[in-house]
Amino acid sequence: MLRRLGVEAVSLLAQGDYQELANRFGYALAFGKGPAKSIRDDMEACLSESDPTSTLAMPIHPEITVKYFNADKQFSLFALVDCRLKLADGSGSIQVELVCSEKENERHVTLEQISRYA
Repeated sequence: MLRRLGVEAVSLLAQGDYQELANRFGYALAFGKGPAKSIRDDMEACLSESDPTSTLAMPIHPEITVKYFNADKQFSLFALVDCRLKLADGSGSIQVELVCSEKENERHVTLEQISRYA
């Protein structure tokens, strides 16, 4: 299930559907800006970090890893979905992280960050 959510998130990101991505997962690093605009800005910054013409490799074949945290009632986080999308020029990848939390038997998945991964 969590892996499928990772596939969904990176598919929306690759399609440039930032609004739907924000609607579906929110964005922890929005910092008061609209989540969709923050996602777009961060994605554009990652793509242009080494070359302003960088693009994602198409079709996308994300590497997705789900990591579970030790059960600790003090913290509500229980898993991390780590997704990596390769850049077309082979210079690295974009890392997309989703965090999974639980509170009072409700589970939530939030887009934590988008970053460049060498």
